[in-house]
Amino acid sequence: MTRVDTKAESGSKGVGVGAVIGGVVGGVVGNQVGKGNGNTAATIAGALGGAYVGDKVQRNEDKRLVYQVEVRLDDGRYSTVTLADGSFREGDRVELRNGALLHR
Repeated sequence: MTRVDTKAESGSKGVGVGAVIGGVVGGVVGNQVGKGNGNTAATIAGALGGAYVGDKVQRNEDKRLVYQVEVRLDDGRYSTVTLADGSFREGDRVELRNGALLHR
């Protein structure tokens, strides 16, 4: 094994529960501000801001750590494998079998 890189990968790809909850909370808080058109604008701004913040919080919570491992094959070529398992270290002797990385 020639190299092991650690990378945070986002598990959340679309708009999820965080954006919805944030939008509702932001709308409720925004609704407490002003009267008439100002109240409507504050409600909309609060909902949009809350949805944005809620989405960012969820994406941060959904991150997972992955390991990109570079392996030098017996024929001299290099292959990179992405793993959820962090038990491999640079210099380990490994075997790449059917796309799976195994300790030797």
